[in-house]
Amino acid sequence: MALRVVVMRRLEVFSRRRVVRFVASPPVPPSSHLQSGVEALKALEAASLSRRQAEAVVVAMAKILDDVALRQQDVVATKAYVQAVNAELNERIFNSQIKGDVAQRHLRELMEKDLRNLRGDLRTEERKDYADLLAQIQNIEKAVLKKASDDDRRIESMMTEQAHLETRILRYIFGGVLASLGGLATIALAAARLFM
Repeated sequence: MALRVVVMRRLEVFSRRRVVRFVASPPVPPSSHLQSGVEALKALEAASLSRRQAEAVVVAMAKILDDVALRQQDVVATKAYVQAVNAELNERIFNSQIKGDVAQRHLRELMEKDLRNLRGDLRTEERKDYADLLAQIQNIEKAVLKKASDDDRRIESMMTEQAHLETRILRYIFGGVLASLGGLATIALAAARLFM
């Protein structure tokens, strides 16, 4: 009886969670026990028990069998119960699969959003780096052009100084040559005056 109470309590808890109801198999009718009981009665009478004792034993056995049948009803599941439990399990599996699919879809959406944000950040960083590189290249070009113009000015000033030096040297050379020629001419004239 205690086992039946425990099983029934579990079934009540189970039925509260779900709308599934436990449908017990119909009890075994006592008349089926009577046919085997008549045979048992004849066997007991043949074993030298009085009719009354044999009937008492058969009735006790019938009660025991009825009690066993009732206990079996609480323990043994019916086809309808198994189908209900199977349906509930299928529903739970389906729901968990749906939840898993929804979670995967949500995770995929989050990952795609993160990837889009990351791509945007990378493009922004790339544009910033490109702008920095362009600015550096322009600064280098300006520095190279400035140095080239400074070098051109230096070369030009050196060339003008060289031209001035060449002119001065040529003046000194021509001046020296003219002065020596003038000195020689003077000496030659002085010598010519002496000899004359």
